[in-house]
Amino acid sequence: MKKNKNIFLMRHGRTEWNKNKRLQGRQNSPLLESSHDEILQTLKLLPVEEIDFVFASPLGRVIETIEIMQSKWKFVYEKNSLLMECDMGLCEGFMLEEVIRKHEAFWRKREQDKWNTPWPNGESYADIYLRASRFVEELPNEKNILILSHEMMGKCIAGTLCNWSPEKIIEIKQTNTQIFRISDNEFTIME
Repeated sequence: MKKNKNIFLMRHGRTEWNKNKRLQGRQNSPLLESSHDEILQTLKLLPVEEIDFVFASPLGRVIETIEIMQSKWKFVYEKNSLLMECDMGLCEGFMLEEVIRKHEAFWRKREQDKWNTPWPNGESYADIYLRASRFVEELPNEKNILILSHEMMGKCIAGTLCNWSPEKIIEIKQTNTQIFRISDNEFTIME
């Protein structure tokens, strides 16, 4: 297992689609104006002077979050496509109620096995976990690392680093701008 001083996993700011409960997946919607202050408040929780590397999903809502952060903290970051959110395939842009109605068979199967059931023409949690594991293997050792991504990806990275079960990964929630900290495989939510 990788040894790092600290890994900070931050979810992007809240978007229009988050507010409206639309499934984003790989699509994008702009951050809410109210997210700007939330992002800057969250930034105060990070020991920015100690961060060695910053990695980010290339999706727009993460990049927009970074641009807001850079108004207070100048840093270089590396985009990594492994950090993209779950590909929700044909369901992206829809409300959950619409997905349940239009893709009944998929939804029934997903309720039985959320970990292994992919979204129609998309990915499953198991697929995201594999991407998270590949990303973690590429991380430099003995460094403080900030990773900016998405809820499902953040949960899977935390699960990879802490050796969580699929059930625990699915169960945990990461709200917008929330930071998970992993130090010596110990998990905490920064508040």
